[in-house]
Amino acid sequence: MATPIEIKQGRYDLTDYLIHFTRKNNGLSAFENLKSIVSDGYIKAGWSQRGKRKTVFGSKPAVCFTETPLNGFLDYVKKRSNKDAIDHYGIFFHKKDIFKAGGRTVIYGTTLEPKEKEENGNFFIEGFPEDEQYRYILTKVDEKNDWMHEREWRWANWSNSSFLDGFPVWKIGQYKPLENADFRFRRIGIVVKTNSQMKMIEDILVANFIAERGRLRKDENDIFDLHYLQEAIKSTVIIVLDEIDPDILAKARIEEIINLEKFYSIYRTLCGKYNTEYI
Repeated sequence: MATPIEIKQGRYDLTDYLIHFTRKNNGLSAFENLKSIVSDGYIKAGWSQRGKRKTVFGSKPAVCFTETPLNGFLDYVKKRSNKDAIDHYGIFFHKKDIFKAGGRTVIYGTTLEPKEKEENGNFFIEGFPEDEQYRYILTKVDEKNDWMHEREWRWANWSNSSFLDGFPVWKIGQYKPLENADFRFRRIGIVVKTNSQMKMIEDILVANFIAERGRLRKDENDIFDLHYLQEAIKSTVIIVLDEIDPDILAKARIEEIINLEKFYSIYRTLCGKYNTEYI
């Protein structure tokens, strides 16, 4: 009998990677918001506001990801043709790592018509577990309320594993032993459009790496926090869409881009600037 892994082989509509895409917000472009995330070192949780209405249910804000393959994501950007809603920029992680960190698939609707209630500006579904509220998405199979094509995942800080107001990526906020960390990623990927944008992101990551090395020398007791941050930076790669053949992009998932090594490695950049003993 075939295993789930074997069944998925050759299924180009499926992917093992999740993308958190950025959009225009707070007067910043999608790329500027991506730079802000990289500089901050984490993804801030939010309420996915639609006007004055919060669309994330419950008392905890969430970070959203899509399980759409890379080619589907790019096609989605093209078809929506709305840079305020979605653009070509994002951060990707392996699905297993997001699951380990507490991320879960959303729940599209309920069997019975849900009853909503509002408390202190937050919305709740009656009868739904409190720690699952953030996963619920109002769904009707019509032109307005059918977002199932996004194959959305969400993360909210219900286990209090994050010391930040969001999802840790390159830094965790304060001391936490490495062996107990929930936020360790085999690979962190960043998607940008141009080579010049890649250079800007690269400069931020390299500068943060060097700054943390300096802090480590001053406080060796902080080694776990710093080592984890440095390993996260070293595991980061950047995909530049303009440098990849459009015929490849039209069919590619993150898996194919990784296998073809169509990316820039922060680890290789660091090795090129400094000796491996330093890295």
